[in-house]
Amino acid sequence: MLCKAAGCPRSGPIFAQRQSCKLRYHPCIRDHQRATDEIYTTDLHEALLQKDGPNFWKIWRSKLNTNTKCDQVDECADCSFVTRSFMKHFSTVCADTNV
Repeated sequence: MLCKAAGCPRSGPIFAQRQSCKLRYHPCIRDHQRATDEIYTTDLHEALLQKDGPNFWKIWRSKLNTNTKCDQVDECADCSFVTRSFMKHFSTVCADTNV
């Protein structure tokens, strides 16, 4: 705000203070993201080590699960069509090319 009020200077004490704040801000954001990732990764790892399936999936859903539900494939919701589409796709993708 101070920088804008001063006309966004490209040098001087206001500019130096702005740059200093930016240089401290961005590493803090990265560190916070890294710490957040580490916390849920550690929680998932601990649940796996303890063979605690329900807790593992609870943590998984709370941290990684999106609430998007796919109920259509190629704009069709018919279960047999969806099954055939997956079968067709994966049979071509997973086909042995060395034959």
